[in-house]
Amino acid sequence: MRHWALRIRPYIAAGVLLALSGAAGFAQTPSEDDAPIGRFGFGLFYEAEGGPGLELDIYTHDLFGRGVEAEASFSTTQRARHGRIAASSALASGWDIGFAISGSQSDRRGVSFEYKAFGAEVTLGRQISPDLRFSTRLRQLHSRISHVNTDQPVLVDEGATGWQVDRSIGYALSYRSPQSAYDGYSRFLAGFSQDLSGFGGDRKYLVSRAYLTLRHGLMDGWLRTRAELEVAGLHMQSGSSRISERFHLGDYMRGFRHYGAGPRDTTAAGNDAMGGNFVAVARLDAEVPLTRAPDNRLFGGAFVDVGSAWGLDDARAAGGGVVDDQRRWRAVAGVNLGWDTGMGRLNLTLADAVVKRDGDKVMNVNVSFSTRF
Repeated sequence: MRHWALRIRPYIAAGVLLALSGAAGFAQTPSEDDAPIGRFGFGLFYEAEGGPGLELDIYTHDLFGRGVEAEASFSTTQRARHGRIAASSALASGWDIGFAISGSQSDRRGVSFEYKAFGAEVTLGRQISPDLRFSTRLRQLHSRISHVNTDQPVLVDEGATGWQVDRSIGYALSYRSPQSAYDGYSRFLAGFSQDLSGFGGDRKYLVSRAYLTLRHGLMDGWLRTRAELEVAGLHMQSGSSRISERFHLGDYMRGFRHYGAGPRDTTAAGNDAMGGNFVAVARLDAEVPLTRAPDNRLFGGAFVDVGSAWGLDDARAAGGGVVDDQRRWRAVAGVNLGWDTGMGRLNLTLADAVVKRDGDKVMNVNVSFSTRF
């Protein structure tokens, strides 16, 4: 299943936004024996950080009539572009194999550098039990940081290395408990993965990730709660981590922009958030229906996010100082309003960073639309 999102980011005047989305089967209205073989998704959106953008997503589960799942996706804004083509197929042994190629490019908008990357990945996976899945993967990634426009010494050095080759092997374990028959919502999910890089490439590191998610329905499912914990660590075996490899708190917490929080060189031009080798985030959500109608599609809720990104292999600051890369916690509280449109979920989120550091870039308002096909 492929997920795609329609995003409208903060500080945008009402009445000047356009958001469209759609999903349609490749086949015409099917009979029971003639179901569509795929879906097509598209979206137009506006981001405060990236400007107007376009997303396209195509998926089929029966490529060439041979049962091969395939997908192609593309997204673009004024700041970044990303494309991906992937295919997977079940093997007679019970394993499934997949292959993907991808490329991305981000310009110098909101940061002091440009980034380009392209690569390929092969995966091999197996459902060990109905609840437990194991997979392994091989990846090769070529990436470059360029056009650095800051006096931050670490970023200047990272830009001077040119193209870097990253060859890695990894594995992942994921667990999904059966969904509760009581409320159709309660479920426990967990996962752990590691990737080891350094097989003939320029990058040598071990990255580990783990997550836990507990969803629980209370009061006959009227109150839905969710608790999430996510941690990750990057351990360099040679050299120093790059800003494209480190973890950025805005990717894990609501209320902050992508490069909005974490270790930051406040003395350098550009004042870039540099990310950290480690990240830990806890998220708590509660949601209730806003109407008593049997087919209620309006929901309201509240949330709290707490987290930190910290740790740099090289903490040099401009002017001979040192970047503060200690574990500094941030906290965000907010409310959200959701509408299940039938095509997907439209969300309005209002957030306030109740605990933050000087230089953090907040994102108080977020409107998003998402769907699956």
